[in-house]
Formats: sequence, C-alpha cells, structure tokens
Amino acid sequence: MNVAIHSTTHTRSKPWYTLARREALEGYLYILPWVLGFLIFTALPMLVSLYLSLTLYKIISPPKFIGLENYMRLLHRIALLEIPGKHILLCVDFRTA
Repeated sequence: MNVAIHSTTHTRSKPWYTLARREALEGYLYILPWVLGFLIFTALPMLVSLYLSLTLYKIISPPKFIGLENYMRLLHRIALLEIPGKHILLCVDFRTA
C-alpha cells in the first residue's frame, strides 16, 4: 500500500499594501499638486508657444504651418541690423530712465 502524502504548506506572499508602498503613495500624492502646476502653467504654455512659433497665426483664421520660416525671417532681420539697432535704443532708453 503506497499512499502518497502531499504536503500542503503555503508560503505566505507579501500583502499588496505594505508600509513602504503606503509611504511611496503618500509621497506621490504630496508632489502631485506641484507636478500638475508645472505641467499646466509651464510645460503646456511652452509647447503651445513652440507650436505657434512654427505657424502663421492670425486671430481670425486658424494657424497655418509654415515650419522654420519665422525663424529664417528673424535671422534675416538680425543680419540686416534692423533688430539690434532697435534693441540698443531700448536698452539705452530704459537705462537712462
């Protein structure tokens, strides 16, 4: 008579909600307002500004993508000394005021 006896030892697994996980969750909840504020008030406006700088945008019409044309125009004006001269005048005016 061969009778196999099976051992029914259960290994206890760690509970999902441990103290370390609770502390980590609390930490994430504490920094969540800052992260949301950064995304809403800093990162999003920067990305929208980058997008709009690559478009020709008039308020009454939707933006038209023109790529780097705005930057090429800016570099052309700088090369012709239109912008540096005006910038120097503004700096002088504000410093003497």
